[in-house]
Amino acid sequence: MPIITFDFDGVLFNPWAANLGMLEGLCQAYSKKSPFKTVEDYVTCLKADGWPDVYKQCGFTDDDMPTIWEEFVDCFTRNELPPYADALAALQNFGDCIISGNHGDVIRWQLAQQYVSPVRIHDHQTPKEEAFRHEADGDLLVYVTDCVNDVAVLKGVGQGQPVMAVGAGWGLYTEDELQEAGADVTLASDDRLPDFLETL
Repeated sequence: MPIITFDFDGVLFNPWAANLGMLEGLCQAYSKKSPFKTVEDYVTCLKADGWPDVYKQCGFTDDDMPTIWEEFVDCFTRNELPPYADALAALQNFGDCIISGNHGDVIRWQLAQQYVSPVRIHDHQTPKEEAFRHEADGDLLVYVTDCVNDVAVLKGVGQGQPVMAVGAGWGLYTEDELQEAGADVTLASDDRLPDFLETL
C-alpha cells in the first residue's frame, strides 16, 4: 500500500495572496515597506530567494523572524486560506495520508474549516529527508508537491527506497519547472489528482 504525502502550501491550499497580505500588514505595523506590488511579484521572489529573504527585502532581519513566525501562526489560525477542492477531495478519498507543512496548528485549523478528517502531519521542524525515510520504511512513498526543492529531497531518499515525486503544477512552480527538476509525474491541475491516485 503506497504512503501518500501531500504538501500543504500550494497543493491543498492557495496561500500566496494571503501571505502577501500578512506581509503588507507587518510592514505597516513595523514601519517597513514592501517592494511587492502584486502577488506575482511576491511569488517570483519567493521562488528565487526563499521565504526568509522575502522578508529581508522588506527590511526585516533574522532577529525579527520569531515575531514574524508568531504572526504567521496567529494569522492563519484565524483566517481561512482558499482550498484546492479537488486536491482536498483526493486526500479524503485516499484515507490514511500525511500532510507536510510548516506548522501543525495551522494545518489542523485550516483542515477543520473544510471539514476534512484528521490526518497524520509532518511538521517541518523535522528534516524532510529524515521524515520521509521514517514514514516510508520500505513502502512506496508518493509525495505530491509544488516545490522543486522537495523533488530534489525526495530523490535523495530513494537509495533502495521506492519513491515517486508527483509535481503539482497548480502551485508555486509550473508543471514544466517540476518536470525539469526531476518529478516522476506532473499534473497541470488539481482536478487530475483524484484519478491519478486511483491508479496507484
